[in-house]
Amino acid sequence: MHRIYLTGTNEYVLQKMQKNGFNVTVCGRCGEIVLHETPVKNDILKCWWCGFESDPCDFPDLVCVDD
Repeated sequence: MHRIYLTGTNEYVLQKMQKNGFNVTVCGRCGEIVLHETPVKNDILKCWWCGFESDPCDFPDLVCVDD
């Protein structure tokens, strides 16, 4: 799993994205970054790079930020 720890401005931007209904995840098949709205519609996410479609559990968060 990719994990990037953000500081300063980057962490602030991620927190704003999360509060406005977006999440940054990683495709469970190819590893590309996938941006999606929350809550997930139809409980399925899709990677636009490789076409992989699956449950959100197969798209782990790129960054976990505690509020």
